[in-house]
Amino acid sequence: MPKKKNPKQPTTVRSEKIKEQMKALKEQLNIQDKDIAENFGFANAQSYRSSRARAKFDNGLVWFYNLIKGND
Repeated sequence: MPKKKNPKQPTTVRSEKIKEQMKALKEQLNIQDKDIAENFGFANAQSYRSSRARAKFDNGLVWFYNLIKGND
C-alpha cells in the first residue's frame, strides 16, 4: 500500500511579532498579499501565502521597511 504524502509544512514559522508588523506594514503602505506576490515572482497571492519561504520574505520585508523608516 502506498504511503500517503504529508502536506509540506513551512520550514520556518512566522512569529506573532512578525505577523503583527507585516499587518501594520501592509496597512501603512496600502498593499496586499497579491502585491507582494506579483513583485516577488509568485504566481498569485495564495502561492505566496502557502509558500515555504513566506516567513523569510516577511522577515526580510519587515527588516527592510524598518531600515528605511529608521526604526529599530
